[in-house]
Amino acid sequence: MKVTLVCTSGITTDILAKKLSKYATENEFNDTFIACRINFYVDALSHSDIIIIAPQARFIAKSLEEDAGKRNIPVLYLEEQDLVFGNVKHIYKEMNKVRKNDIKETHQEALSVKIVVDIFWNAIIRCVPMILLGVLSSILFYGFNFTVVEPLIYISVKMLHFYLAFAIGYEYGVFVGSNYISYAALFLLSSTFVLSVDSIRVIDGGLVFIRTGFIPLLDFNVMNYMILFIVSILTMMIIYVMRNIKIKNHTVGNSIAHNILDMPIRYGAVLVVLLTIRIVYIYCFH
Repeated sequence: MKVTLVCTSGITTDILAKKLSKYATENEFNDTFIACRINFYVDALSHSDIIIIAPQARFIAKSLEEDAGKRNIPVLYLEEQDLVFGNVKHIYKEMNKVRKNDIKETHQEALSVKIVVDIFWNAIIRCVPMILLGVLSSILFYGFNFTVVEPLIYISVKMLHFYLAFAIGYEYGVFVGSNYISYAALFLLSSTFVLSVDSIRVIDGGLVFIRTGFIPLLDFNVMNYMILFIVSILTMMIIYVMRNIKIKNHTVGNSIAHNILDMPIRYGAVLVVLLTIRIVYIYCFH
């Protein structure tokens, strides 16, 4: 299948076309990609099966759709984040929805150790600004007694594991090629299952705090992050299994009802498993 990426200058889309071509070669897809400036898109229609319009070229979308419609060529709109980050998997997913033949997702890339490490590494990189803010705030507060920056320490350093959980989910969304924010929210939600819940109980006439969780809230230590990474890996494994089940039994772009319910079902499965682990932990160790 021949895919043309239309852009104002063709520079950014040329880089993306090379990434898509490399991805197609690695996965043995019979697809070719070329970048085209808006001045020459009419000529490109004669040898294109799909047209993808870059964000900066959308001002010609109406005329391009009309010309492509006459030749029965589907037109896709490239999302800004896919162009910037080169999310070739998500672009392929969108392409599969408009292919003339009903294409099935026959496989998904295995969740290897390398991929998990890459996801964690990219997530850490995304958190670097918050780390730098925390370091700077700590130096000003503890070194120079600059008390006005104390709230920044809590916002950055002491809540860093929440930002990291969100970033891990976002990077996992990039890996699977969809629902970046939804996965980010899911991983953030799953990370809260390791937080402590202190309940007050009356024992022998006195008030006693009973810890029923794993770690204290807003507590910066290595154990927090070890548990966070373990929970994130467990979340990935649950979603991976569910995606495999879906791939074996569904076609890409299948029923609207299924697509609407898909993410909530994944949320539910992850939270049920984590809640079960938490209950077992509390029962066995508290």
